[in-house]
Amino acid sequence: MENSKNATQFDLQTDLSAESIIQLIKNDEVKKIHFGALHCHSEESLRDSGLPVKKLIDVAIEMGCPSVALTDHGVMMGVMEFMSYAKSINEKAGKKVINAIPGVEAYKDGKHIVLLGMDYEHGYKAIIKAVTESYKHINSSNGHPHMTDEIFQTYFGPGSKGHGYVIALSGCMSGVLCKILNSTILPSVTLLRLHIVY
Repeated sequence: MENSKNATQFDLQTDLSAESIIQLIKNDEVKKIHFGALHCHSEESLRDSGLPVKKLIDVAIEMGCPSVALTDHGVMMGVMEFMSYAKSINEKAGKKVINAIPGVEAYKDGKHIVLLGMDYEHGYKAIIKAVTESYKHINSSNGHPHMTDEIFQTYFGPGSKGHGYVIALSGCMSGVLCKILNSTILPSVTLLRLHIVY
């Protein structure tokens, strides 16, 4: 690890443990960076996390995140508990301690796409309806609910209730953008580094 007054570097290739990542993020200098954790899974994402929803919020607060998004795979079963727990923390503190963002990691054409609701009335409701609709289109090869072009257009396209109230992120290494990069650019890259600059 390279020491620098202005940057902390973390070699993901050699140290991927959750403890080491949390220690890096807990670093007082790194805590000065205001960031939100916008792609997080709970125990509802059985293959990705065993973390209870309340613990996810507690850890986000401990790490200094002003915002955290719950983006479980193809489900939104933990969102109500997630939002309710964040609301109770904010009410106890008498101020906004944590901004809980409802979302999902959806499946589109075999790729992952993270969808975040910008508000409850439009964004959250559009996402929950789209997730429900996606269960009518289960992928026979992996059992995942599939969001079709029609679902995206109906719930997020121009004129829909969710249009302008849902943010789409590229997701993980199975995300839309990464799939494109993996097929063209990334095979030549041998070392992955995360640079957190403050």
